[in-house]
Amino acid sequence: MKTFEEYYKLLLKWEKEPQRKLIYKWHKNLIDDVIKDFETAIQQIRIIGLSCDLREGKESQADGNDVDNFAANKLNERLKVFKIYKCPGKGYPDRILGKGTSREIALEMKATGKWDSKDSHRRVLTCSSKKLRANFTKPIYHLICNVTYRKAQQKAEIKSIRLDLINPKSFVSIRLEASVSHKIFDKGNHEKREFTK
Repeated sequence: MKTFEEYYKLLLKWEKEPQRKLIYKWHKNLIDDVIKDFETAIQQIRIIGLSCDLREGKESQADGNDVDNFAANKLNERLKVFKIYKCPGKGYPDRILGKGTSREIALEMKATGKWDSKDSHRRVLTCSSKKLRANFTKPIYHLICNVTYRKAQQKAEIKSIRLDLINPKSFVSIRLEASVSHKIFDKGNHEKREFTK
C-alpha cells in the first residue's frame, strides 16, 4: 500500500508533468469548520431517513449518481460556511467544496448500499491529475463524502453520511491498468475480424 502523496508523485511522473504538491494536510481549524458545517446541515434538514427517486431501468451506478446528487443538493440547502459546486470536466473530483471564493477542497461524492469495514472491494477514486491540476491551486485538500442508502423499488433512503478528510499519508491502493475503447480497437495495429452473420 502507498500513500496518497506517493501516488500523486508517481502519477505526475507517469503523466510527464512537473512535480508539484497535489494534496495537503488538513489544518485543525479547517477540519473543525467542515465537520461542524456538515453536521449542522445534516441535522437541520434531517437527511438521514429521507428518500430520493431513482431513475427507472438504470444500473446501480446510476442509482449511486442519483443518491449523490440528491445528497449534495440537500446539503447545499443548509450549509452555511461552505457550498458544493460541480467541478467541470470528467474524472476526479466530481465536486468542489468552496468557502466564499476559495476553491481548495476537492470533494468526491460516493454512494453505496452499505458501509462494511471488512469490504476490500476496490473503488476507483482517481486515475489522472489533469482535472485536479486544472481546477485547483495550492493548498489542495481532499474530502470524500460517502453516502449509504437502502434501495426499495425506485426509491433510495439515506442511511448515513460519512466524511473522510484525506491527508498526504492516507493509504491508497495503486494499480497500473490498461483500458481499451472501440476507437482504440479500430485504430489498433493488430488483426481484426468482425462477423455479422
